[in-house]
Amino acid sequence: MSLSLTDALRYTEDAHELIWSQINGTRFPGDDRSFLALTYVSVALEHQTSVRKLIEMNLRGSAAALLRSQVETVVRGLWAYSLATADEVYAIGQKGGEPFPKFRDMVTAVDRELGTVPTFALLAGGWKILNIYTHTGMEQLASRVHTRIDGNIILSPSYSSESVEGILHVSGAISLLFLMAIFQWLGFPEKAQALIEWSESHQVDHASLETLNQNFSSA
Repeated sequence: MSLSLTDALRYTEDAHELIWSQINGTRFPGDDRSFLALTYVSVALEHQTSVRKLIEMNLRGSAAALLRSQVETVVRGLWAYSLATADEVYAIGQKGGEPFPKFRDMVTAVDRELGTVPTFALLAGGWKILNIYTHTGMEQLASRVHTRIDGNIILSPSYSSESVEGILHVSGAISLLFLMAIFQWLGFPEKAQALIEWSESHQVDHASLETLNQNFSSA
């Protein structure tokens, strides 16, 4: 789905509001595994809001850097709930442990566990470029300056509109996909269905994540 900046901002904000409308007032299970998953949900949704607000403030490089944290939070949350052992859940939640597989292995395992729920495997294709933006690699640096025809340098960020719209689109989409899975696993299929129907009505599906790498690379 191609979005203008205004549409992309509205999309991620509306998706966020929809998710919270399904969360508010819900009596979730109180076991350690569910509690841990919901803490990941809280962090991921805060990152989503921050990505949007950074772009509204024209702080686009910071938004690109933060998207990696949102993606990692989502994947770790899915893995911790669905695949971590009881000891690993305890280690993560109580001891600050990080018994997580490598990112690509973790995504593959999560995708296998999700089954018919929309896939996260496409995220692996954009992981390298996300790391480059977070760790101030070449693409991030190249988007910070202009070289004038006389050879002088102008310090002025220059992220393409396609890359910025892609940041917003992916940020909103992965939150939706995260909560579709979590709602299903915690026993709230009607809430998951509400997110699925909203996504379908906005012509958004998991295949749109294929544009992640090209959106960033065009910056």
